[in-house]
Amino acid sequence: MIHNNNQTYGDYFGENNPEQTGDLEFLIRQQVNDNLLFVNQLIGDFRITDKLKYHIGLAFNSVTGNEPDRDSNNYLYEMDFCSTNK
Repeated sequence: MIHNNNQTYGDYFGENNPEQTGDLEFLIRQQVNDNLLFVNQLIGDFRITDKLKYHIGLAFNSVTGNEPDRDSNNYLYEMDFCSTNK
């Protein structure tokens, strides 16, 4: 089993579709990526007689990629007022 987890965080400040001229926005983005790999193998060697031999292999692999959490927090700065949108 192999497990990989990445977390990213970014904050941005500036104009983003302003409601009025001069409005600014502070945006915080957080994202979590979760990847999981399972590798299973079963190998067998069987000898029935001296001339009859079996080499058997069976494999099952599973890969799961998941992004369970993606958050954005927006703070809109208007002239003298700050509003929050989560």
